[in-house]
Amino acid sequence: MSDRDPLYIFLCHLEWRNRHNLAAYNELVAALDDSEPAIREFAPDLIHRQSPRPTRSEAVVTGHPENDKEAAMAGDIALNK
Repeated sequence: MSDRDPLYIFLCHLEWRNRHNLAAYNELVAALDDSEPAIREFAPDLIHRQSPRPTRSEAVVTGHPENDKEAAMAGDIALNK
């Protein structure tokens, strides 16, 4: 049984690509080590397809997941499953 839903991972990809939400990027990275082989297989594609890596300034500004969860709960994406 997977830790993550494939649609959720795809939404994290969109959130990272469009809004540079660092919490969404962290979810994509965590999907690389998911218990479900299919999730592990397509996670690298989502990270590298049109997804820039976070810059140092983004990591410093939004490096705390709590800040990103607050933004997500405001309507971006649901980070708490």
